[in-house]
Amino acid sequence: RQQESTLKFFNSCLKINAGFLYTHSNAFTGTIPNEISNLSMLRQWKHFENINTGTLPNDIGNLTNLEILWLSECRFSGPLPPSFYNLTRLQQFHAWSNRDLFQEPFSTGFNGTISSEIGNMKELTSFVVNHNWFQGELPREFGDLI
Repeated sequence: RQQESTLKFFNSCLKINAGFLYTHSNAFTGTIPNEISNLSMLRQWKHFENINTGTLPNDIGNLTNLEILWLSECRFSGPLPPSFYNLTRLQQFHAWSNRDLFQEPFSTGFNGTISSEIGNMKELTSFVVNHNWFQGELPREFGDLI
């Protein structure tokens, strides 16, 4: 029932196509619908302290005007989708503490590697992803962002 209301809320946001979407500190559950990627005017999305699960939408990279994306303290999992690295205007990505310490490793929390495509994100000034399950080496291109 909660997931149905979450989906209705995000669908209503699509009708507005706002530049700012602050959905933090609620009890939203379920996955983020891929349709969120249709909010072409979205510049800031602060969605933290919720109970969402699953991966980021595959088409998140369609949010080409996005400058701030905060997805911390939810229960997201999986790797960052390849389209994430198309967010070339992104300045802040905060996704800390998506890992549930009482769950099996990798069942919650972002995981996988950080792609060398991060080098495309020239505006990025803040990349905070502690308390997830990222692994491997940071790509050389990450150092070019500083």
